[in-house]
Amino acid sequence: MVTQPREIRWGFVGTGGIAEEFVAGLASLDGAILQAVASRDPRNAAQFAKKHRFLSHYDSAADLFACPSIDVVYISSPTVSHREHAHLALRNGKAVLCEKPFAPSCDELRKIRDDARSRDLFCMEAMRLRFNPLVVECRRIVQEGILGPVQAISVEMGYMKPPEPHARERAKGAMHRFGCYALSFVHFLLGSPARLAADVTFDEEGADLSAAIQLFYPNCIARLLVTMRGRTSNEATIVGPLGSVLLKAPFLDPQHMRVDVVGGAQESSRCLKAAPRAGLRGEAVETIRCLQAGLLESPSMSLADSLAIQNLLDAVLATKDNGPTA
Repeated sequence: MVTQPREIRWGFVGTGGIAEEFVAGLASLDGAILQAVASRDPRNAAQFAKKHRFLSHYDSAADLFACPSIDVVYISSPTVSHREHAHLALRNGKAVLCEKPFAPSCDELRKIRDDARSRDLFCMEAMRLRFNPLVVECRRIVQEGILGPVQAISVEMGYMKPPEPHARERAKGAMHRFGCYALSFVHFLLGSPARLAADVTFDEEGADLSAAIQLFYPNCIARLLVTMRGRTSNEATIVGPLGSVLLKAPFLDPQHMRVDVVGGAQESSRCLKAAPRAGLRGEAVETIRCLQAGLLESPSMSLADSLAIQNLLDAVLATKDNGPTA
């Protein structure tokens, strides 16, 4: 007799736009139960629960964390609350899937990692980009050498965002909003760089508005541009001696990719597609898979990966005081 995988009961903390997008994919998955939701505004929690057919709703995150009928909590509360909510969920015996950024620094992220490990609980940063099937295909292409040794990577990610008070302290600058995706993409393909250089524009309060970053690898340079001061191409390109890959906008969760192979025995060009919000759905699938398999981390987005990316992000932001990092 085949044993059916156990169902995973989900709790949501936060009812904003990203929660709306995430639940749309989660609700269609086998093995997912929409158990409960909480919000800063109890009315929002009640409306969200009714709209998406959650079994219950709570007036506070603390009440949701105390619920014994929840296996994993998806945290999409305001960025400044991520760290606190992650710790509270773990201390109440709940697995955690938390929207980026997990924490504002490596030191704070290590505390979350240690908290999860001490309790043997699954914990993952919700980096949707790594679970988009086109990005997964990019990684396969690079790892199998289809383009030859990668020579260059370029990423642009930027949208016009109005300045917010205390953006640096609240992790709402360009690097935490957009730069983490660009860094995670390159790290997913090539790992940590040998060194980096960055030029960052800050406002009068010290919040980062734009950053031009170079990541140096053996025989490869990755150039990243992120900004809150205007809309960029929001595309990524990977180039090798045998071809190139173009991930078309929106880079955050791409739906179209072009692969051109120009060297070797045959030249070819192909276009691949992914469904809208495929990365969000993919991270939900991965969370369920890991919980059903008894894994404490995802091999596609481990806490070590989150720390490596946060370390790069911290190095970029350190240019405020130290100039370009080499």
